[in-house]
Amino acid sequence: MLQMVCKAFRWLPARLRGALFNLNAHLRGFVLEPDKFRQRMQDCDAIISRGFALNFFVRGCSQTLYLDVFTQYITEEESYVTSSMQDATDERDRDIHGILLLQNLERKTTIRIVQTASFPLLTILQTSYTTADLNFILCDKAYSLFPALTIQKHVFYPLRDLDNEGGRRLVEYAHQGWTNRDFNWADWSSEGLKGLGYRRIGNKLSLVVHLQDGVGTPSSTLSHFIEHSRCEITHVSLSAHFGNNTRRRRNLNASYHVLTLTAKKISSYSLRRPLTDGQFSGWEDFVRERLSRWTRAELFKMEPGARPAAFDPAASSIVFDENDLQTFTQPLSWDYADDQLPRWYAEWERMRREV
Repeated sequence: MLQMVCKAFRWLPARLRGALFNLNAHLRGFVLEPDKFRQRMQDCDAIISRGFALNFFVRGCSQTLYLDVFTQYITEEESYVTSSMQDATDERDRDIHGILLLQNLERKTTIRIVQTASFPLLTILQTSYTTADLNFILCDKAYSLFPALTIQKHVFYPLRDLDNEGGRRLVEYAHQGWTNRDFNWADWSSEGLKGLGYRRIGNKLSLVVHLQDGVGTPSSTLSHFIEHSRCEITHVSLSAHFGNNTRRRRNLNASYHVLTLTAKKISSYSLRRPLTDGQFSGWEDFVRERLSRWTRAELFKMEPGARPAAFDPAASSIVFDENDLQTFTQPLSWDYADDQLPRWYAEWERMRREV
């Protein structure tokens, strides 16, 4: 606003972004060399989320004791000094292979490296308990899906029923200043809760911060996938579970409304990393059709003897489905369609508006 009023303040937004959203300053509580750590994040497609990401966006909170880093790739060559290893305990968290704990007893901080079965964004979305979990950081960008709720109003909503893991998450957030006073229930109040339905990561309701604090690394290629992935957040009605409580079954038809988040994977041989989307989506149909034809064109570039056995060159493009192919290794010459995602998404949105 200031830069719109007076040209003398044009420098201010960049200055504030550098001062308030300085990732290196936040990381120094956990690592000695933030730039090197961020380069490592870029190399292994890692994403930071949960309490650290929440603290990054919200000022005035107590420092979090945990740095949660989600990555699909952990190798023996990384030479981590393991303090302990945790297993995923919830059936809904089956996309988590394990959690590596790196503890600093002097600083009393812990880095939790969450090894995921697939693209880390999918795991972050599927294991989110509240809207406060929907903040995450790449090596060069930071995203908040509900900035008005999180930053401006300091409130958060549950995205699934609480359980033991959800309780542990709330304990950590309470240490950061997010208590029951900030906890809103969707069946009591959803006033001002914008952004339900299909949500594209990084759309106009999201806050996207470009981190320009001296990192001498090229921009992450993850943004193509992050910013054209979506999830679905909806109100659903659930029947009440009485558990072992037999005294309060006054209304056997009792139900209540909750928010739920749905995210599933869209993968292709022509994408280096998968996308995410909601349950049923026109965007999924649109992008799958283009990816299948892209894959078919790349298969024809291969020598016939090197193609996967299930590929039928006589079948027309309209009936070809790359999901029918047996797993195969793409040649080094394979041309990926990653850079086409922005153009395809813009085309799909234009077609949808014209209908």
